[in-house]
Amino acid sequence: MSRQTPRKKGNQQQSSLPHQRNKSQQQHQPQILLAHIHHRDNPPDYGSDTASYMASHPVASSAGLAQRSNTDLNLSVLKRYLPSIHAILSIAANAVVYTYQINNEEGTQGWEKFGVEGTMFVCSQNRNNTQTGTASTTSPGAEGVAAWDGKKGCVFILNRRGLENMVLDLAEVENVEATDELLIFQLEDKEGLASTAPRVMGLWIHADEEATRATNTGLIQEMWRKARES
Repeated sequence: MSRQTPRKKGNQQQSSLPHQRNKSQQQHQPQILLAHIHHRDNPPDYGSDTASYMASHPVASSAGLAQRSNTDLNLSVLKRYLPSIHAILSIAANAVVYTYQINNEEGTQGWEKFGVEGTMFVCSQNRNNTQTGTASTTSPGAEGVAAWDGKKGCVFILNRRGLENMVLDLAEVENVEATDELLIFQLEDKEGLASTAPRVMGLWIHADEEATRATNTGLIQEMWRKARES
């Protein structure tokens, strides 16, 4: 399940409008594993405004690793919003969240920006929120998963587009699939959730370095598998 965490009031920017397609376009698209989603011949410009933002906000360190001096600060900020966070396993400088919307009345469907975009943290969590988390970071991939050691995991987006952050609990994701552009999450259909709540979400990860997207995608998928097994 994804959820939002409140942020202090600040400047709020308007996100891009949806990318949609009609019925005739849908019929010629190859189906992928997740239900009701199709690849596009011309995918939306997922990082349309990322290039200009990143040019004015250069990232000093690797997307997969945080400097030790910054790890404590990052962890303390995240724990204010979600005290159960135990450690930061990986960081991506920028990620954009999309939801897949189907409009039966208009016969259209497509990816829409969710209004959440910012630094992405892949985190381990304590099962008991009262436990004390310590600042730590590891190389992503196999070593990161080993350091995780079966704890709960989440993807945390520190939103620069609005007042709400996003936390995606990997244990409540039904399926995960990686495409060329997006890491797609099919969320569990939880009882009591509003009918308008997103069921399919896509995560576009900015590749500031060649291996950034593949590294974070692999780590998230492995953490999701372990979270579902536990």
